[in-house]
Amino acid sequence: ICPKPMLDLNNELVWEIFSKHLASQARVAGLGGFIGFDYASLPSLFAAYEVAESEWFIYFDKISVLAKVALTYWGSKD
Repeated sequence: ICPKPMLDLNNELVWEIFSKHLASQARVAGLGGFIGFDYASLPSLFAAYEVAESEWFIYFDKISVLAKVALTYWGSKD
């Protein structure tokens, strides 16, 4: 995975969840093309990291941004 970027303190935990756990949940198409992530593990990860349920959607939105960036790079054929 990418080296840790400089982040606002409010995004440190999002990066940790993404880089340590979700990045290993990448899903690929038939010929190995990256298509996205399996988000099924997020509720248990949020609970394990003691993220308040009222903030799950905020964390999901931030993780979705990271996933979109990852798709740009990992899904590239270059």
